[in-house]
Amino acid sequence: MENGDRWGWQAKFYHPQKRLSESSRKRSITNSLKKACKIHPRLKKWILCTPTNFTPTEQDWFENTLPESIPENMNVELEHCGDSDFHNWLSEPRFRGKLYYFFGELELDLDWFKRQFDKQVAGVGDKFDSSLHTETDVDAEIHALLGDKAFVHQITEWIEELEEKLPDLKESIDDLKRPIPYIEWDEEEQSKVIEAAESLQDALVNMKVQLKQARDLLSEKTLSEAQSVDWKSALDQLHKTFDAYRKIGWESGTSKMKCTVEKEYEDQALRHAKGVVHHPDSLVANLLDKFFPSVIWQLEFIKESDLHVLGDAGIGKTHIACNICDDRLKNGLPALFVRGSLFTTEQPIETQLRNILDIPPSYSWHDFLQALSAAAEAYHTRIPLIIDGLNESVHNGTFSNIWEFGLKGLVQEIAQTKNLVLITTCRRSYEEAIWKEVRPREDIIRGKVIWKDKDSLNLVYAYGLNTDEVKQEAIDKYFNAYKIKADLTAAPLAQFKHPIYLKIFCETKNRERETEVQVYVGEQTLFEVFDEYLEQCNEAVCTRLGLRRGTPIVQPIFKKIAEHLWQNCSRNVLVEELVKLTDDQLLSDLNWALSKACAIEAESLLVCRNRWEGKEAMFFTYELLGGYLIAKYLVEQAADDVEAFLNSEEATAALFGKNHQTLHPMHEDICRCLAAIVPAETGHFLHELPENKKAFGLSIRALFEISPKYINQDCINLVTHLFDQYEKNRDFFFKSAETTVGHPDHPFNASFWSERLSALSMAERDLSWTEYVRYNRYDFEDILERFEATCQNAQNVSDYSKRRLLLLAEYIMWILTSTVRPLRDQATRALYWYGRRFPQEFFDLAMKSFTINDPYVSERMLAATYGIAMARQDDFMDSSFTNDILPLYCKQLYENMFKPNAPHATTHILARDYTRRTIDIALIHHPDLLTDDERERITPPFTDGGIREWDESKDLNKGEYRDGNAPLQMDFMNYTLGRLVKDRRNYDSQHPEYKRVLANIFWRIYGLGFSLESFGKIDKWLARDNFHYGRSAHGGKTDRYGKKYSWIAFYELAGFRQDRTYAKLTTIEGFSISFR
Repeated sequence: MENGDRWGWQAKFYHPQKRLSESSRKRSITNSLKKACKIHPRLKKWILCTPTNFTPTEQDWFENTLPESIPENMNVELEHCGDSDFHNWLSEPRFRGKLYYFFGELELDLDWFKRQFDKQVAGVGDKFDSSLHTETDVDAEIHALLGDKAFVHQITEWIEELEEKLPDLKESIDDLKRPIPYIEWDEEEQSKVIEAAESLQDALVNMKVQLKQARDLLSEKTLSEAQSVDWKSALDQLHKTFDAYRKIGWESGTSKMKCTVEKEYEDQALRHAKGVVHHPDSLVANLLDKFFPSVIWQLEFIKESDLHVLGDAGIGKTHIACNICDDRLKNGLPALFVRGSLFTTEQPIETQLRNILDIPPSYSWHDFLQALSAAAEAYHTRIPLIIDGLNESVHNGTFSNIWEFGLKGLVQEIAQTKNLVLITTCRRSYEEAIWKEVRPREDIIRGKVIWKDKDSLNLVYAYGLNTDEVKQEAIDKYFNAYKIKADLTAAPLAQFKHPIYLKIFCETKNRERETEVQVYVGEQTLFEVFDEYLEQCNEAVCTRLGLRRGTPIVQPIFKKIAEHLWQNCSRNVLVEELVKLTDDQLLSDLNWALSKACAIEAESLLVCRNRWEGKEAMFFTYELLGGYLIAKYLVEQAADDVEAFLNSEEATAALFGKNHQTLHPMHEDICRCLAAIVPAETGHFLHELPENKKAFGLSIRALFEISPKYINQDCINLVTHLFDQYEKNRDFFFKSAETTVGHPDHPFNASFWSERLSALSMAERDLSWTEYVRYNRYDFEDILERFEATCQNAQNVSDYSKRRLLLLAEYIMWILTSTVRPLRDQATRALYWYGRRFPQEFFDLAMKSFTINDPYVSERMLAATYGIAMARQDDFMDSSFTNDILPLYCKQLYENMFKPNAPHATTHILARDYTRRTIDIALIHHPDLLTDDERERITPPFTDGGIREWDESKDLNKGEYRDGNAPLQMDFMNYTLGRLVKDRRNYDSQHPEYKRVLANIFWRIYGLGFSLESFGKIDKWLARDNFHYGRSAHGGKTDRYGKKYSWIAFYELAGFRQDRTYAKLTTIEGFSISFR
């Protein structure tokens, strides 16, 4: 009780003999009462429950003898509940659900729910395979609605993510407490800022505590308590604390500081101080913008009672619906799944549901819901009622209006029933027919967009496999299920974003799944997969119709359909028109079950029935496949005069024009496919059409989608020209090339792009390629992860796979230009593992890197070379590296870097050290590889090679830098460059030798290609990101381009000054430097 008192219940199920006189039942009851009093000293009421009412004798014993067992210092009221008491309670309306659940005609145990699911899922066919399900954002929304164990796990991950951020916040507050270099700050004002920052920290800690409480409540299945937490108020309070810190941070922080450093460094010192003050709020701002809105909405969502999932055909809605029910039943929790196609009358939804679920007539709909609620309470969960495919509800051949008029009422009934939720799925094209005035709401959770209709029903949109991580998981599952062994190291996974294409691909590769097949993803074009799939569909349709195998059915019919869609400027065929095209009959006269239309509709990956302007129509499940069939029809119709057709007014208006009133609704898919089909069928290309910019762009894109055998030298020359001469095209080509870089026989593989990148100046390449890498860093991380795993795998690989890996290694070599430090490190490690497995092929690349005008590349290739030599020199299982390859390493490195007039000699202190250390390893095993004179040339200090005449330059943009975009920042100039100057005090900018070093560095970075005009804007953004994210996230690990060029200049100057003995350098950035 609220005051700490206790009530206790004791159940004694005496059966079949029910009297207390049997055996020692009175003694057992007495002992139970004594034990309850001993364990619970604040016990005030003790209730004994038995399956029958007491006789007068038993009642007398209960009222007069049993109380003697109660200790004298306790006052405990005794009460008995027998069968009449239970009957009286269960007859009350509030307990009607429990009556039907425990004692009703319908036994709602787990077996009943399983039988219902098995019956329903049998009609789903191949749309659901539990082993192939991949969780998406929609699954996460459903888990939140149900408050299930997956959601508990998600909360745990949120807690861990928040805990990772708290140390950064604490450290930023500690920074506030320390003196800030060259800044005077009043102690009182500083204390105000620190106090506000600690309040912000406390608010975050409180959010973490509340998350833990929510997790524990859901783990203990106390749903009602978890639903009672007001998360929106908690988020509002965090926002208030955050706003208060920002205000105090300005009023008592930045605006009250004074700088004491020389004027030359004043701007950078103040900027550093500003960063210290605003680091705490920048950390929390990131959480408020990207973390908490989604977290709070999902925590609040457990209070909702409905969710409606909308998505296009083939996007995976049925799979999501089935999986939720299947997973719960496997884990011993009830769930109901119903197919929307079973709603075939105009009767109310509730009536049809009772019929579908075989609910006895003695139950009203309300009685059934109450029984479900009692079941939910018994299982300590929420029970989902899932209706899949509302768009499939058909009455008299047309879409039923029951959802438009009845869905809101069903949702309201579910909402009024404790622990029940309604989940529906539907095609997005039916949205307006069911839900009214759907719009994004931003007023519910600050920073979160939530879709609701005018009746506040919750909508969420399914987009398929919308992240690389999800795509990879789905591909792995599908390929395993279809017994497909695939090389995915550089596979173009973007094509599998649409789950339906993933399944089409698998069906074409190994439909029977009898034996494992080897597949190289990307080797076969998308359109070749389509052709193969259509052949398979034809075989399946022939089987359904009892026709001889190979009888042409699908292709001729779809040629008619394509003609109809083109001539009627439509993306669908009304069902009554379809049967005329397929069976040459009227729908009213057709035996649907035996028709070609029915046989083709059964190929659900090919076509689907959908709602269109109040009528039923057939659509292509995957519209790109539809565009392909229309494009094939157009090319066949044009025959030898394809160019004339493409230049005609008809084609221009429908495919290439700008007037959306005349464009074909599938013009994008048709054009994309035309650009691929025309070269294959005619040997010509759309980019040859005069003055057709749209066709030109489509044709260039198609060069990366068609078979390489159709690409001629003119096409290669054209792509070269477009890449070299037009900087704005480069991002497009980098993206398009993702599908071809690993294709050994493709003219646009990694070797082609390596030539193109090599031809650029360092600055040009950084502004295009290196920036592309930065913007797509997560995609490159996935590529590197797969590549490294493949290289570490000890299994034998085919010659074809070796060729692919070599191309990928060359592609990855170019990632070494990156300023994203973790990515550059990951690329170095991946290349190291490639080199350990294929040391000769790697070393050929390393030699090639010498010709690249960016020292970032050759430096890391040499670092990997050194690592490979260390790892493989004592390979007891394979001595070929030490005996045959290591000597080649030694001789070629010496020839390229150390011999007199070596073509690639350098003063770069790291590159030079990696190289000579590699040679040292070779000499351990082969002492006679070099002569004494040659050994002398690899021993520092060096007298030639690299830049030996260092010019000087002033800072060409002094006074023009803004927001941290100066190439040399204060710490780099003072501490890093300061290490190159002997006997210089910190911040002594007037030291003569230091001024010379600084001038050398500016001269070199300008020589490499750095300019404020080219990189100033980018570096400003990078400095801002580093400021906002500080030590956390990845922002602080991405260097500015000014810093990249400065590091190169620094290491080259360090080697030069070491040779000149201006400085006895011992360590530079963690690398040991030594003389012999």
